[in-house]
Amino acid sequence: AFCQRGGRAMVTGVGDIVTPLAFIPQDLTLFLLDVSVNTAECYRAYDELAARGIVMSGENHLEQAARMVEPRVGFVLDDLRQRYGHVTLAGSGSTCFVKGHVGTPGDVRGPWGTVTTVWTKTIR
Repeated sequence: AFCQRGGRAMVTGVGDIVTPLAFIPQDLTLFLLDVSVNTAECYRAYDELAARGIVMSGENHLEQAARMVEPRVGFVLDDLRQRYGHVTLAGSGSTCFVKGHVGTPGDVRGPWGTVTTVWTKTIR
């Protein structure tokens, strides 16, 4: 039901616990990567890291696992963070975002490939 009406939420457990959060208007820049991460492989890598006692931290606990499954995700994140500061990986990996509008809509090219930059604006 939440995904049908949208909004903000804290998702925990194995994605089965969805706690709605208050709406906060904000503008975002999305970075659409030309690489993707297989979600099942990402969760397997996460489980492998956890089994080795590695504690995941940060805003997205799947980032380290996504970097293992598809190393180009790490190259893209590192490069975008050098350019724009605090960039967050969304989910298990084919989109990143930063708060506010940064750069220019279009493509960002690097040795890892191309990232399409999309500005979004909250409709208030």
